Amino acid sequence: MTHDFIGTHIISQFYDIQENLSCDAVPELIAAVRESCSRNGISVMKADSCIFENGGYTVFLLLKESHLSIHTYVEYKSAFIDIFSCGNADTMNVLNDIKAFYYPKRVEIKSIRRGEGFHAQ
Repeated sequence: MTHDFIGTHIISQFYDIQENLSCDAVPELIAAVRESCSRNGISVMKADSCIFENGGYTVFLLLKESHLSIHTYVEYKSAFIDIFSCGNADTMNVLNDIKAFYYPKRVEIKSIRRGEGFHAQ
C-alpha cells in the first residue's frame, strides 16, 4: 500500500494541563493514542518513551504514515504535540483525543498541509 505525498502536519501546544501529566500516566497515554490512531486511519509501527529526572516525559510513536510526538514540561503544566501523517488520516481527531486525555485550559494549534506544491514529473 502506498500513501499520497500530501499530508497534514499539526503542531500544538497545551497549557495549564489539568490531568494525566505525571509520568505514571505514560502507559495509559500510549494506549489511548494507539487506540485513537487506529480509529482515525493511522497505523502505529512502534511506540517508545523517555522519562526525565523531573518527572517530565517524551512519548514518540513511529507511524506507517510518519510520526507523533508528545513532549511534556511538568514544571509548566504544558506539552508540545507534533503529529505528521501523509494520506487521508484524521490527525485533528487524534489531537482532540490527546486533548481529552490532558484537559488543558489553553491550546494553540497550527495545521500545515505539506506536499501540495509537488507535481510528479
